Amino acid sequence: MIQGIIPKGGRMSNYSNAARDVKRALSDFLEKHMFKGLSVPERKFVADAVYGLLKSGSPLVSEQARALCEPAKLITTEKRLCPNYSSLELSKFSSNIAGFSVRELMDFPYQLDIDESDVIKPYGREFECLGLVRDGSREGRPREKGYHVTGVVGCCRNGTVAPVSLTLYSTSQEGYESLSRETEKAISKAFAHMPEKSHCTCTFDRGYDSSEYPNWLDAFGAFWVIRCRSERRWEVDGKAQTAVEWAASKKGFYSFKFTDKEGRKVNVKATSAKASHKDILRGNPVWLVAEYFPDESLPRVYMTNMDCSDKEGVKRALKAYRRRWPIEEFFRFVKQEFGLERFEVRSLKAINNFFLIVQACCCFIGKIIAEKGRLYEACMSFWEGFGDDPEGIADSEKYGKSELRLYRAKRGIQSILAHTSGRPEINRRSRKPKPNQLYLF
Repeated sequence: MIQGIIPKGGRMSNYSNAARDVKRALSDFLEKHMFKGLSVPERKFVADAVYGLLKSGSPLVSEQARALCEPAKLITTEKRLCPNYSSLELSKFSSNIAGFSVRELMDFPYQLDIDESDVIKPYGREFECLGLVRDGSREGRPREKGYHVTGVVGCCRNGTVAPVSLTLYSTSQEGYESLSRETEKAISKAFAHMPEKSHCTCTFDRGYDSSEYPNWLDAFGAFWVIRCRSERRWEVDGKAQTAVEWAASKKGFYSFKFTDKEGRKVNVKATSAKASHKDILRGNPVWLVAEYFPDESLPRVYMTNMDCSDKEGVKRALKAYRRRWPIEEFFRFVKQEFGLERFEVRSLKAINNFFLIVQACCCFIGKIIAEKGRLYEACMSFWEGFGDDPEGIADSEKYGKSELRLYRAKRGIQSILAHTSGRPEINRRSRKPKPNQLYLF
């Protein structure tokens, strides 16, 4: 077995010591944060699934079972894991993930980024309630067989992500109501762990330009920033007009400079105005904010309940929306590194349980990055030690700096665990000795 490598920095790294540290950190992470309120069977399954996914990086149960390196036959391990994916009710585990992301990873004041994605299964036949979705990865967005996915990610400044919720659903499943209802359920998981919801800002893309979200969030006292669609009509400046028509008739009143995700300096102009709509409750004033880019013909327009009467208010709203890029990184990261579109479990319950395991793995990786301790340095050095990078993960121009840390930390953990066979030690509940039924002496 390979005992060590010499990374680019010249420091010797030992696989045995690094594997021991990873297992110990994973055991502490599960015991302190993920096991609260879980039964013994749920604890055992979560520990095996999280470790198997971190070590194998594969969504296939067979690969996760092989990564556990149990003395029994492989089919025996598979038959233990597969029924648990489809039978266990892991709602408490889901709450633990959301609570850990809010309390340990997210910055204060809070910001939640919400977006919609999809999982395409063009050749699937036996998946439960398989519907039709628009494939966002292909030009023209053709309709394909698949599922909708709603993601809620907390905003962090330390180069990681805080996965609050990742829910897969189908429009044909029993109990489905609407996209807005599924989104409200996902956001409620984060709100349940926030002591002050008035210090939270929720950002949405154009697909969420609806009156339901502002009305629902205003009831909690939370702030929101939503990018407007071009066809919605508003009452602004004393007449009814679309947001784009209003923005086109104005010129940028404020000037801003910001650095985009690729590190380029961008000069933009912006303007704002109070607006109203018959479907949005009038408890709080609604502002339209138009942003003008020099290389774009049409302005971008956002609606928000933040006070945008001055330059600082406009800057705060635009900054909040620009900070929502981590959710795009999160979707790409989990799809590439954990094969989010290559699962083979068929029931919706099993798929969502697999998504929970993926979120727990991301929380563990995020915890390592946030702490920036010895284990973080070990993961970074192990990935650098391989030298060759055929997949271009180390290309900082292709990936942002925060996303690059996610890839490198995940690949470092996987490389370390690939050279060990034992599993992390999880504290078991001690059984009380049974009283003797009869004492003769």
